[in-house]
Amino acid sequence: MAISQLKSSSFAFQNYWQYLVQRMDNSEQLPQISNEEGNIFDNNNPLPVFYSENALLVFSVLFGALFSSVMLAMNINATKAKRGMWQVIGFGVLYTIMQGAVVNSVLKSSGSSVFLNVIGAVIIRSFLWKEYLGSNTLYTKRSVAVPAIIGAALTVLVLLATFYAQK
Repeated sequence: MAISQLKSSSFAFQNYWQYLVQRMDNSEQLPQISNEEGNIFDNNNPLPVFYSENALLVFSVLFGALFSSVMLAMNINATKAKRGMWQVIGFGVLYTIMQGAVVNSVLKSSGSSVFLNVIGAVIIRSFLWKEYLGSNTLYTKRSVAVPAIIGAALTVLVLLATFYAQK
């Protein structure tokens, strides 16, 4: 029973794929899509290109809230509204200052810094993204290669500065 369902769904997927390829070959207009704000996206008005929510989550945990807040601000800048861009950057700056003060004066461990990075990531993903971009936003994923290179380079610089400061 399950094998026959799998074969039929595979057959349906192949037919749908062939249908999409045929539509692209014939240069037909793709259907219009609209988001919750009522913006219409089609061939003449493409979807915005954003760093994904998951990318922001990972970069926030690895490099801090300031790094991912800049990425989110770049997403907001790609929209027509641009509402909230400076608030997001302000949050990143204030959260990073607060995180540094808490880690240096109260917790004094690197594990607590990672824990605070996770909290910052949750705030950025759960509240700021939903507030300024919406929870059902349609977008095309943007490559994270450049932010990954920048984050790695900054990490190496900080590690080198820490290493040479101890000598």
